[in-house]
Amino acid sequence: MESRTVVTFISRSAEDTRAMGARLARALPDGTVVALTGELGSGKTTFVQGAAEGMGIRPGADDLGETEGVTSPTFVLVREHEGRDGRRLVHVDAHRLTGGAELRDLGSDDFLKVRGIAFVEWAERVEEALPEPRLVLRFAHRAEGEREIEVLGAGDGAEALVEAAGRALSNDVEERTP
Repeated sequence: MESRTVVTFISRSAEDTRAMGARLARALPDGTVVALTGELGSGKTTFVQGAAEGMGIRPGADDLGETEGVTSPTFVLVREHEGRDGRRLVHVDAHRLTGGAELRDLGSDDFLKVRGIAFVEWAERVEEALPEPRLVLRFAHRAEGEREIEVLGAGDGAEALVEAAGRALSNDVEERTP
């Protein structure tokens, strides 16, 4: 069940999108799953890069010893990054998955319950395997360089996550739909 509250934010640049990700990551409690949906190039990975910065994850700090920073784990599927105070960011790219069973086969029951936040790109492909409550961010292209990000929740208790997101991103609010 999706929340009735939808908050819409506008990002005018990649820098805005990163800043929004950083503010949201600092505001969300450990154990939060953030489902990211939207077309290719709509800002999902850029948002997660900002979230990593907000969690104190230095560029290049991931579980595979990668040095290029937070990138979409398209071929690896799942990457974990450790931030300050041991909080982890789990970054999942479900684009190549065909359903929730494949996500569960990868061990999602474990990696989605970390001390930190899990971000799942292309979440619509594995929605049935994602825990509730969760935060849902829908990304869409707008005018040149702008992105629209709708924030809503899924599951009982998701309203609190939507409210936390609304407070964290309040400088970027365009409209609220009750």
